[in-house]
Amino acid sequence: MKLSDVFEIASGTITGFDHVISSKNNQDGLAIYADDDQLIAAVCDGCSGSKKAEVGSNIAARLIVNLLRDNHSLYYEDARALERLKDDFLIGLCNVAKELDTNYRQVLIEYFQFTTVVMVLNRIQNKLWIFSIGDGAIAVNGEFVDLGPFPDNAPPYVVYNMLDTSLAQDNPELLDFRLNYELELDELQSAMIGSDGVIDLVNISEHKMPGKQTLVGPLSQFWENDLFFRNRDALRRKLVLTSRESIKLDRSTTPFGLRKEPGLLPDDTTMFIIRRKKPSEEGEVT
Repeated sequence: MKLSDVFEIASGTITGFDHVISSKNNQDGLAIYADDDQLIAAVCDGCSGSKKAEVGSNIAARLIVNLLRDNHSLYYEDARALERLKDDFLIGLCNVAKELDTNYRQVLIEYFQFTTVVMVLNRIQNKLWIFSIGDGAIAVNGEFVDLGPFPDNAPPYVVYNMLDTSLAQDNPELLDFRLNYELELDELQSAMIGSDGVIDLVNISEHKMPGKQTLVGPLSQFWENDLFFRNRDALRRKLVLTSRESIKLDRSTTPFGLRKEPGLLPDDTTMFIIRRKKPSEEGEVT
């Protein structure tokens, strides 16, 4: 039986409100690959202080997904698998940096400072794996985990393995992939990986949507509501409506003025979700 016969997916990514008002791009990268036997997704959250983080995070997400797609048996076979994956990932990043400039270390700093969260489903081995370097968010079968925060709001980036940083010297274990979950597919009902913008989404569940009377709602809506899987754009649209500033005419003032409500997601927010297929239910994004 194919993975697509058993599981369905939803995903979305948006630019955070703070980045919109400061004219910054979405610095999250999302890449997905699926065939009959594998489903691989990676979320890379670029450092907001980097000049080209939005470029590097998207390249990095695609690079690690391609590595896992083409070498899956190598990376899953024993305890050193994630160590080999990290080494090959770094080689790939370094090769890209060298193509861009002879001063490749500067390219690594400007493009490739990012956190990484990866989800892999493998039908042959009947396994789900989730692993990460740095902060982000995950949820498996409804159990939510915040992968941060880190001291001074400075999460580790895999590229620090190739740079002379105090973190690489003092806490090198933080620069290794950490296995967050390993689960047999028979036990899997739903799973989510996301950037740290998802943490903000969790914290505002009881807030009203900007300009509306409906609540943002719990994170569980994203794997429980069928609409997010029926409509490819529904998840992104929900995130947009949550992060977008609302400006309406305020008729309670004389003369009439404008009532502004800021967006509720200050940071870029990216989510990838998988769930076991079930009978459809009615749902609506509000």
